[in-house]
Amino acid sequence: MSDTETFETVSDVPDSDEWVLVTGSHERDIILDHIREDPSDWSHGSLFVRSYEGAYTDVLFFGGTVPYLNKDVTRVL
Repeated sequence: MSDTETFETVSDVPDSDEWVLVTGSHERDIILDHIREDPSDWSHGSLFVRSYEGAYTDVLFFGGTVPYLNKDVTRVL
């Protein structure tokens, strides 16, 4: 986990190929189940995810489906 990186808003998430935007509820729920988070706790938004060698290293949540730059993000993993 890269908990040394601080993310407060969507604009803090680097614009790189390492990060994937996940807006679909089905895919979001699969990721959350995989990291042992209850999808119903995060059902009101979307994710940015980063992985390394097949494992999720970072999962960030933001409310809604449109990643406006000023939206707050919450580290899930």
